[in-house]
Amino acid sequence: MNGERSQKMAPINVEVDRERIRLHFAPGTRAVKVRWLLEEIGAPYELRVVCGGAHTRAKCT
Repeated sequence: MNGERSQKMAPINVEVDRERIRLHFAPGTRAVKVRWLLEEIGAPYELRVVCGGAHTRAKCT
């Protein structure tokens, strides 16, 4: 398919506040990369963990 992915991917939900970013995070999803990036650049962020949503197979423990 010319490099296109065969399945639709869920968007990463990031809300921007004036002082910090709010990242809605599901363990085991692409959001891990966004969280890693925020840690690397030292950006202040608020983490909201979501589990078991329609677009993830992640389970919270």
